[in-house]
Amino acid sequence: MLTKSRTRDHRKPSFIKYINPRAAVGTMFTAPITELIKKRTSWRTYNGEHLTEKDRKQLQEFIKSDHGTPFGSKPRFKIIDREAIGNLGTYGFIAGAKHFVAGTAQDTAMGVEDYGYALEKIILYATQLSLGTCWLGGTYNKQSFTDALDHTGAIPAITPIGYPKERRIAGRLIRWAAGARNRKPWSELFFKEDQSPLTNAEAGEYATALEMVRLAPSASNGQPWRIYLDGNRFHLHIKPRNGYGNMNRLDMGIAMSHFDLTLADQGIHGKWTNEPRKTLEELVYSSTWTRTS
Repeated sequence: MLTKSRTRDHRKPSFIKYINPRAAVGTMFTAPITELIKKRTSWRTYNGEHLTEKDRKQLQEFIKSDHGTPFGSKPRFKIIDREAIGNLGTYGFIAGAKHFVAGTAQDTAMGVEDYGYALEKIILYATQLSLGTCWLGGTYNKQSFTDALDHTGAIPAITPIGYPKERRIAGRLIRWAAGARNRKPWSELFFKEDQSPLTNAEAGEYATALEMVRLAPSASNGQPWRIYLDGNRFHLHIKPRNGYGNMNRLDMGIAMSHFDLTLADQGIHGKWTNEPRKTLEELVYSSTWTRTS
């Protein structure tokens, strides 16, 4: 077990029956998840064209499907046309986008994580359609998007969606500043229960899923997840970053999505739980994945 630790009952324990992350939408993914994860990138400049009727219909069908969130909450999403939004509040970070996907998280203990999990699945599906996206967790006018939705609730994050335009120099500089091409090494992210780093070889059949977690997007590319292998279980922890608030939890949902979807492609399934667990002083426990088949 972890040493130099204390028990943090971070959230009320929640034991939720596992839902196959591909059960409802698996047939909609035609490309391997690993390929889509590697293909996905953050696009801030779009060509100004509206979605074709075909692309919009496919995306809408996916959005309305059951995303099989880890803790069973049901975030609600909607495609919003630019014309329906007042002040974007994106401060020049997004240009030419004619559509956005926004939604609301349920007010549950793990609702933000479930939201991140589901929106990342939508983004990966959009990637399959060759549409551009970009996670926005803070640089947008939340009231404008709230007014454009047909339901109320907290909006943890949104994404523009459309056909990418060749990158501007400014866009390249933003990507560089955010460390978009840099990822922490395994030795800083994945561990065994004795706190020693987990190697790719030691991870065995889970290695690909962990690598897809390593490649996951996160706010300012901070990669706040720290994951510990414990037999057939993985314990996920957050290394909090000051000033990021719920974005740390969104990032965990994104990581969980990559982990789940990649393992499902391999025919490996599990369940998610949230339970009291001893953690290092600098970490906050998030959730545990336990293999079931």
